[in-house]
Amino acid sequence: MRVFKALAARFARQERASIVIEFAILVPVLILLMGATYELAGGIEANSQLNIMVGQVALSWGDCNDAPSGTCQTEMNQYISARTNIAPVLNTSQLTLDLWQVTNSFGTINVVYGTRAITAAARNLALAQIPVGQSGVIAIGSYTYQARAFVVVTQPFIGSGIVLSQQAVARKS
Repeated sequence: MRVFKALAARFARQERASIVIEFAILVPVLILLMGATYELAGGIEANSQLNIMVGQVALSWGDCNDAPSGTCQTEMNQYISARTNIAPVLNTSQLTLDLWQVTNSFGTINVVYGTRAITAAARNLALAQIPVGQSGVIAIGSYTYQARAFVVVTQPFIGSGIVLSQQAVARKS
């Protein structure tokens, strides 16, 4: 035991010891910073892909001419099923895309087609963006971003994931 204490004391006085201690303290901090940067970049990429997908779907579906009747409903269903092809970075199980074709009839929003009952957020968006007497489409996408590599470190901060949401409105032509 005496020998060990003597070796430890001699090691602590040497310059190499301070380098080892600094290295032992700084490396975990640097790894944590690199991991946080990686996860932040992944979240930004997922949000960007979601934004592109929602905007593209709204613009494309806004050009739909419903002749014969039901064409826009078929097109909407195709966008829903092809959403992963539009934004391949996004995981299908964590991605939701809701679409509505609506008309603004003097402040009353009437749904022509929709993936589900219109939400209050979609109704307010339609009132704000679609002029009275016109029709348009609303696309709202949400994605739950989960950590990809540093799950153990990020789990306490983001829990089951961060919900990203994007919305787009296009007037019908």
